[in-house]
Parts: sequence; C-alpha cells; structure tokens
Amino acid sequence: MKRNTILVLLLFFLGCQLFADRASFFMEQKAACFNVNLASKIYRYHEAPLRWAGSTAYDNSFRTSYYDNQIITVIGVENSSVPTKVTFNFTGIDWYYVLNGTDTRYKRPFGVDLVVRANMNGHTTLQVRHLGRQSGSTSLVESVSVELPVCDGTNNVNGYYITSVWMDVVLVMEPFVNTSTGLIKSGNVDITDTDNMYYGYLTPSDDIYTTSFSVTIESDTKDETLKNSNTYSFMMNGYYGTDVLPADSESNSFTSFLQVMPNANALSLDIKKIYEAGSTDTVIGTYSFGTSSIRKNKGYMPYESAYFFLSSSPDGATSSGTFKLKYISPISGSVVQNTNKFNSIGYKVGIRNKNSTNKNMGDENNIIWFDGTDNYSTVKTKIGNAKQEGIAKAQTVVEYGPNTDKDLLRVYDDGDIFIKIDPTESEDINKLSAGRYRSNVYFHVVTDW
Repeated sequence: MKRNTILVLLLFFLGCQLFADRASFFMEQKAACFNVNLASKIYRYHEAPLRWAGSTAYDNSFRTSYYDNQIITVIGVENSSVPTKVTFNFTGIDWYYVLNGTDTRYKRPFGVDLVVRANMNGHTTLQVRHLGRQSGSTSLVESVSVELPVCDGTNNVNGYYITSVWMDVVLVMEPFVNTSTGLIKSGNVDITDTDNMYYGYLTPSDDIYTTSFSVTIESDTKDETLKNSNTYSFMMNGYYGTDVLPADSESNSFTSFLQVMPNANALSLDIKKIYEAGSTDTVIGTYSFGTSSIRKNKGYMPYESAYFFLSSSPDGATSSGTFKLKYISPISGSVVQNTNKFNSIGYKVGIRNKNSTNKNMGDENNIIWFDGTDNYSTVKTKIGNAKQEGIAKAQTVVEYGPNTDKDLLRVYDDGDIFIKIDPTESEDINKLSAGRYRSNVYFHVVTDW
C-alpha cells in the first residue's frame, strides 16, 4: 500500500470527471501539473517541426522535441464523426505562478505550448500553438481555439485514416531563474521589473506557487443530437526552495496534491463562541485534493482502496493524541507543552464530501468527524464500516484511455471543513486562560498504488 501523506499547510486541484455519449473525450492528468520545480531548466520553448521524443527530458536543448515529464495534461477525443473544437483559456494571474495564489510580489512567468497530435499511421503532429510568457514568443496570447479533425476512421488525410486526436499541453518556463537572486535572467543578466515581458521574483517558501487554466472541448456541429461538451479546470502548482530538490532535478513520483483553504473562522477562531454553540458545526475552510492519472487494467475500479483521514500527527503511521487547542505563551510565542484544563481544550474536526450522497457517511449532516487519534492502522480497520467513522472514501474516476486496453484512473475529492467543541466532553470554558491558542491538523491521503 502506498501512503501519500499531505500536510494541511500545502496549497489545489479541481477534479473533473469525464463522460462520453457518442464521441469519447479523454483527459490524462500529468505529474507536471502538480509539483513543479520553478527553477528547473527542462521546460524549454519549442519550435516546429515538433515531435514527441520519449518519457524523460533532462536539460535538453532540442527545440523540436518534447517529453512526457514536460506535459501538464493530455486532452482529446476518439471516434468523433464531426470536428471537435478545443478552447484553451488562461484563468490565473497574468501568466505567472504566484506565491500562495495571491502574493504577486513573488511570481514566476511561464507559458504553454499546445501540441495537437493525431493517430494516423503512427502519431503525427498537426499543429503547435504558443501561449503565455516564454522565449521565442512575439506576443502574449492568452486564449486560443483549435479544431480537431474527424477521427472515426473515415477521415482520409494523405492516404491515412485518423482514429484519435488529442492536445498535449506542454509547460514552458524559459527564460530561467538565477537561483542566487531569485530573479529571471536573460543570459547572465537579471531581468528587472522594467522589463514587463519576463520579470519575476521568487523567494523560497513552504507555501505553493499556483496558477490555473481551463480547457473546453466540444463537438463542433449544428446537429443538437450530436453535441457533446466538457470543460476541465486545472490548478498548476510549483515550488521554489533549495531544501526540496536541486534546481535541475525533477521528481516524477510526486503525483498527488492537496489544497486546504482556511477561512476567517480558522484564522481567528472564537473558542468561547464555538464552545457555547454546542453541537452546532462551524465551517473553518474547504479542502480539495487529487492525483495524476495512472493506467490500470480495464474494469478495475478500486473504490475501497482510496481514502483519506485527518490526524494530529504529521506522520500518518503514528498518533500525537487528540486534537487540542493550546495556549500560546505571550513571552516565548510557543505553545504550552504541559497541558491542563486552564491552557488547552479538546475539539474535533469534520469534513463533508461535496460529491457524496451517502447518508451513512458520518452523522445526519453527512459530516465525518475526526478526533486526531487516527493513523494508518486504525483507519485500515475501519474500511467497510457502514458508517465509515474516522475515514472518508475518495472519489475514484475511471477515464477513457486513448487507443489502449487500459483505463486511466484518478482520485479526487473536495468539500468543507468543520470544527466543534462539545461542552459535554470538555472542561468549563471559563477556566481557560485568556489569550491566543493554536493547533495543527494534518491531512493524509492513502491509495493502493
């Protein structure tokens, strides 16, 4: 069993399920969408004639080749008897990865190459479009639509029939980063904010740099009975810091991502108000997580093998006890180590899955509550429990794979986060010392792959 532990401090992925009525739309999420080293030099811009060249790029300088580990996502269609329109829309902040999604002081410019390819006597590149901030681009293109040809095996192009067609979305981050200063550089010279095309400044941080885009794919026909459409939204995430990986190294194993977005309640919690509310549940934020696509044998649907839980420990194999809000010393700024009824109070954290309609999951409000004591062992014993107490099953998505006898699987989930302090299980709130309190909550995602 593979254990993917993701801490609450990480920052999003919006899962998207695929459907097919006549033509089959397919989407494969790649690891480059989840955890990208923003100082890497492998994400170069490309030039025609462009071809796919293999699985792994290092510091390659071949402008006419691209590789799997440079691809963000693959979107396409099979068995379509009509042309298919694909529209790419940038939805982030001015073509930058931005720290924590909001702090525009720290940002990394980037672009994407849209590579349209078809299966016709082998894989053939049909079209390349450049978007965003990247070397080689003469303009800042933010949105583009392309038409994918008929691909039901009847479309004869130069003597070959097209059976599927897709778009590789390839990440481009060139110019590169001067890791000594955090600035983008042109040759050996740092680019300052007087150069609006490429300026960016990165600072090492535990927070994630984020940006986003969406892709709409639709059957391009006036016949309403043949229309089929889907829109997929993607959060792209990256990091910058010397304590994670060297600047020129890449990790292909990190293929999951979690975003936890606390709201004002979580940042400034009124303990007494929540205590007096009793069993009333207070929303303190939202969560969302997902994995990249993997290939599994057709028909294998591991609904019971992907789940997640909350605990008080960053190590999912152990427990640090129940959740407790602990008093922060105004002198040292640290939380108290020896807790008692005057400097700490217990609480529970709940999650409500937005995708689930199973009324047996948790209480009558569909909330699953965690007290902080769960770990891999305790959660594993709860799988199959009708009420699923202390465990939340993730959504397992079975997607269509392009020209393959295997399906693509992804796991994703999103929902709300709650907190409650039960007066019947806690000390009198009036005995607590006045001041500030703090606590950590850790999310753990577990799959069998």
